[in-house]
Amino acid sequence: MNVLAIINKKSKRFNPKTVNKCLDMLRTEGINLNVVYPLSVEQAIEVLCEAKGYDLVIIGGGDGTVSLASQCLAHSNTPVSIIPLGRGNTFYKVVYGDMKPELLFKKLSRGFYVDNVDIGVMNSSRTFILGLSLGFIPRVVSTSERLRILGGRVSYAISAVLNVVLGVSDVLSSTVIVDDTLIFKGRASLISIGNTPLRAGRFKLFPEASIKDGFLDVIVISEVSGVKALRLLRKTLRGDHVKEPLVKYVKAKSIKVILEKPALIEVDGDLVGSKSEVEAMCEPLSLFVAKPYE
Repeated sequence: MNVLAIINKKSKRFNPKTVNKCLDMLRTEGINLNVVYPLSVEQAIEVLCEAKGYDLVIIGGGDGTVSLASQCLAHSNTPVSIIPLGRGNTFYKVVYGDMKPELLFKKLSRGFYVDNVDIGVMNSSRTFILGLSLGFIPRVVSTSERLRILGGRVSYAISAVLNVVLGVSDVLSSTVIVDDTLIFKGRASLISIGNTPLRAGRFKLFPEASIKDGFLDVIVISEVSGVKALRLLRKTLRGDHVKEPLVKYVKAKSIKVILEKPALIEVDGDLVGSKSEVEAMCEPLSLFVAKPYE
């Protein structure tokens, strides 16, 4: 079996011991392993786009690195697995649960099956594995970058509370259309499109989401601040926020968001600039992931 491992040394929780322990599980089984430490995003893309002949591609990094891999390997029939080295590692948790990476690779070294999962595509070009957001969440991501020394999930949580308390958020004058049906027109504090139930590793923003149902989940929260915003934030830990009258929650295959003025966008935990119009579509079962036999 030929395996390619692409390891992002710039990942927030890069640990060479963790990486070597996982890869050594494969080496002890005599697997042909090619390990690459790309020096840039461009080099990573080049390597990933030439990886379709491998039996397995291992992504060592966070959700952003896995998202990058999805752009090259979607529809390729080449399965991927993950060494979680990022701040949130949400996609790893959704796919593999609480399994320790060393145990995962011990099991994978003995054999695996291939499972297909959904991904999303923004504006016909950018793929995403978790989701994208406008409004409150991009501001949380921006603030959390300054708190990253505290750790991934902690920095996200503290950043979220700080932004609520300080009232720092973009109010979006927006129109939201899902599957050609208008579902919202007005001022919103958050518009978010999700592929996974969790965001930032712990917030159950999309409690009904599945990476295998062929849909993206959409949440629109009308303009809210102060105590109400803090209460909604707390409820996202359990997914109870979707019951609130200020929250609209639907599933869709395609989504279009039109804004009166450009707003900052977050995709899979990374800020990608500002846009006044965003379209997203689900690409069902188009990414292949390697799962161990029980």
